[in-house]
Order: sequence, then structure tokens, then C-alpha cells
Amino acid sequence: DALVRAAARSRGLVLLIDDLHVADDASLAMVHYIARQAARSRLLIVGTARSGVENEGLATLRGLVGRHGAREVHVGPLGPDHARELVAQVADAPAETVERIVALGGGTPFYLQEMTRSLGHQGDAGLPDQAAAIAAGAFRGLPESLTDVLTRVAVAGERVDTDQFVALSGLDEAEAFDMLDQALAAEVLEHTSGGYQFRHGLMRESLLDGLAPHRRRLVHREAAARFEAMGAPPSRIYHHLVAAGDLAAAAPWGLLAARAAEAVGALSDARAVVNAVVDHAEDQTRVEMLALRADVLTGMGDPGAVPAYQLALQETEGPMRRLLRAKLARAALMGGAVEVAMATLDGLEPDGGPFDGPVLHAQGMLAYFAGDLDTAEACAEQARQYALADGAPAALLDVLTLQGMVSHNRGEWFDRMRVELTSTADSKELASTIFDCH
Repeated sequence: DALVRAAARSRGLVLLIDDLHVADDASLAMVHYIARQAARSRLLIVGTARSGVENEGLATLRGLVGRHGAREVHVGPLGPDHARELVAQVADAPAETVERIVALGGGTPFYLQEMTRSLGHQGDAGLPDQAAAIAAGAFRGLPESLTDVLTRVAVAGERVDTDQFVALSGLDEAEAFDMLDQALAAEVLEHTSGGYQFRHGLMRESLLDGLAPHRRRLVHREAAARFEAMGAPPSRIYHHLVAAGDLAAAAPWGLLAARAAEAVGALSDARAVVNAVVDHAEDQTRVEMLALRADVLTGMGDPGAVPAYQLALQETEGPMRRLLRAKLARAALMGGAVEVAMATLDGLEPDGGPFDGPVLHAQGMLAYFAGDLDTAEACAEQARQYALADGAPAALLDVLTLQGMVSHNRGEWFDRMRVELTSTADSKELASTIFDCH
């Protein structure tokens, strides 16, 4: 946000973001956040999305229409005159051929361009209909070996980098680079700042449409194996295993992917991953997924967090039950279910184990909601010692929030804030955590 505002301050800034319909929830949320600032800056954001595609993130973006200076523009097909101009830019064709292309293209620029390109391969007689325009225009005349490699790359996703292209091709590096050069020369792939992508998303889709379901599952499974071998992010491996229909194998990778999504605040993404494979997970993976889903729902403020923790508790054994009981009590208190929290914490006391901090925090929260500020403060002070341990900034945030609530009720808010900020001045991580808390 600061970078965008700084760039817009001097001469103004235009951000063009294409294909929003394939963006993840976290990216759409970022666009939504920046877009809300546009009305107060010299900033114009132009985002495109394919019609007929809808998801929660896009719906949230459309919610800006009519506010913050946002407008929605529906772009229809090209008219006949503009379609003829576009055809003429690609090739010099007889008038009758141009009219046939215009009629078949339906005003879609990509179809018009690809059908015109196909004239060099088959002439007028080979003009394809709309559904086959991509394959005819872009892939006709390419070696079968190259088309096979491109199909594997298409399965991998919207974009690939050089290492991924080599891994997916199944060839050695020299042969893979030769294939990459051929694809670039044929203008099937294009180079971007992030690697390589198909010149148009419809070209990728045409390759995928040509794969039989069983063949597509096999390619996804092979892609997952190759990405695992090259140490790719868990989310990528998870995606391919799910697409291959192997949900049991996808579950462990899904757990890692969901944790990574939760760590960066992409809570809805984490929830979607867990929900997709948790019923196919086994043993400890399932237990950890159930607990993670409850944590994610708590972070989203979803009342479903309480039953989610209760389900996780049913399948959890050992010391981890103490942590889940503390988290369940906290989620219940956040939802106003004080009696549920009291029943959950009944008999749960610090025992010198690793989860005493969360237990003390939950007890302090319960005392606070019961109006016992002295007990709440005492619990918070004890829990603070655990929260100051290395790697526990999130726990410290919880404890400081409770301390702030107690201080505020006593009229000591600003004194507490001054003391906290001063005492943590030497630690950037603690200082920022305390600042966010207050």
C-alpha cells in the first residue's frame, strides 16, 4: 500500500491487473484493499475478469461499485467493422474470407486472430469453427513432441518458471530448452517477469480440453511427483494430487499448504484446502487438520469454530487436548458462550507443561467476562512469561490484548501503553506486536 501511494503521489499511477478470475483469495483481498485507497490518490486500477466466472473474492470487489469511485464496465464483442480491422492487421485475405472469419469469430478478438493465423496452414477451406480455433491457429504445424510438452506445462497451471518447465517436460535440460525456444518462436508461449505463460488463457484450455479424463489424471499425478522432487511449494503438489483424484495422498500436502496460507492471513484459502481433503486424511494428519480448521474459523470470526474445536477434541489424545480445550474456551468466549467456556475449563489447571500459557490466558479471559478483573490480571501476568518465549509473538498479542482490556476498564489504558512501548523498544518484533495490540 505504501509503495502504491508513493508511486501515485508524483505523476499518478495506473495498475492493470488481467485475469482476476484466476486470482487467489489473498490477492483479490489485496486488490480490494488498495482499490479502497484509490479515491484518495492519483491512482487508477483497471482489473479484468472473464464473464460467467464468479467467486467470493470477485463478489467482494464488485461490492466497491458505486463507492470509492469504482465502476464496472461490461466489454461486449467487437462489431463487424472493428473485427474486419483486426483481421486485416493479422493477414491480407480476400474479402469473402474476411467475412467468413468475422462471422465465425463472433466478435471475440482471440478467435478472430487465431482463425486468421490458420490461413497460412490450410487456407480458406481449413477455417475452424470457434471451438477449434485455438488448436487450429496456435498448434497446427507444431511437432507432436512439442505439443505433448506444452500439454504437460498446461496442466501445471497459469505460469511456470524455467526450472518448472524443465521438470514438467520430462526431458534433460538441453532438450527442454530447445522445446522452450520452439514454443516461444511459434508464439505459443511468451516470456513474463515471472517466467513463461501461454499467449492466451484459452490456448492453455484448448490443450487441456484435448486430454481424456484418465490421461489428465495421469499427467497431474506425474506433475505432482516432479514438483515434489524439485521441492516445490506444498500447495502446488496438493493441487495436482487433488486434480489427479488422489485425495488421500493430497491430505498431508494439504495440511502443509493450509498452514502456509494461514500464516499469511489467507484464511479462506486455508479453510478450503482443509475442507477438501480432511475426510480423506488419516491418523495424525486428520487430527492436525481438524485443529487447524478450528483455528482458521476462529481467525475468521466464524461461530463454527466452537463445534470445530469440539470435533477436534473428540479425535485428539494426549497433552494436545489441553491446548484444544483452552482454544475452545477462548472461541466460546469470543462468541458470547460463557457457559460453554466455563464447562470446557472446569478442572483444567496449569501443570508445568508446554500449554500452560494458553490455559492461563483462557482462564484470564473467563475471569474478565465474569467481571473478576484481579484474577484476569493475575492470569495475564503469569501467561505473559510464557508468551515472551522465543517464537511466540501471536501468544504475546493475546496476552497483551487481555492486559489492555483490564487496563482500559480501570482507566489505566494510556499508562499501560506507554510502559509497554517503552519496555520493548529494543525489540522490533515485540514493539510492533504490542503496537498492533494496543
